[in-house]
Order: sequence, then C-alpha cells, then structure tokens
Amino acid sequence: MIYCKQINLPKVPLHLIDDLDVIVSRRNAAANNSNATGGHYASYDVSKELNDYLQSFFKEKARIKYLVISKSLPIHIDAGTPEYKYNYVIQLGGNNVETVWYDSMNESRSILHKELCDANVWYSISNGIPHTVNNLEGVRIIITAKSKDGSPLTIINN
Repeated sequence: MIYCKQINLPKVPLHLIDDLDVIVSRRNAAANNSNATGGHYASYDVSKELNDYLQSFFKEKARIKYLVISKSLPIHIDAGTPEYKYNYVIQLGGNNVETVWYDSMNESRSILHKELCDANVWYSISNGIPHTVNNLEGVRIIITAKSKDGSPLTIINN
C-alpha cells in the first residue's frame, strides 16, 4: 500500500496563493466537523484564479480547498472522500511535522508509515485508513484537491 507519494504536478505560483489572513477571512467549510470545532483545522475556499489554475490538472471536476491545521490532529479517517486525495503543502507548521498512518483506530494500534512532507510539493495521500498529523509547532497550510463525488481524480498528462 502507498500511504504518501510525491506526484509530478507543477508548483503552485506564489501569486495565486493567498496570505493566511485572507484565507481565514472566508467561511470555514468544516465548521460543523468535530475536529474543526475542536480547533484542530479549518477548510476554506480557494480564490477563483487558483481554482481555475488547479482544475486544469484534473480530468474530473475537483473540490479544491485550503486546509489550515493549527493543532495536531486526532487519529481519523477522512469521511466522504475518495481513498486518495492530492495535497500541496504551502507551510509545514514546524520542522518535524509528520503524517502518520495506523493499522486501526483502537488504543492498541501499530504505526504503518510516517512521512515528513516538503513544502511546495504535491503528494497523493491515502486518507481512507487511520492517520494523523503530529508535532505541529505552528500553522500548517495545505491546498487539497479531491473529487466532488468521491471517485478518484485523474491527473491530466501525468
């Protein structure tokens, strides 16, 4: 199983990435999620310009959001999403922030894989098995792309 894999998509041009204060001025699309209401993360729409640019990478219509993670996430499985989604890390949130995948949600669980992601790189992330984000020292900002209907996204010309 592949938990996290770098994928060959272009870097997002800096002029298309909003500053954090602009991002958080928008409505939090995850406001009713318990992890979001616990202050762990929030989800925000991207600008029309960024959305249009990123849509050109995918055959299907993608749901593209900013994720702002401000606390280490509890172990979870992403609900209502395809098995994999694409993440572009804008801001790491610290020097040793890792995504960790587990074999179960139970207390007696084992680590399957750990990944330290680099900034300004696209990743295919397995989100259908228990995982978390650990060791945050600051805010982690990600652009995430997934299908609108739960099916996998197809990258064009990759």
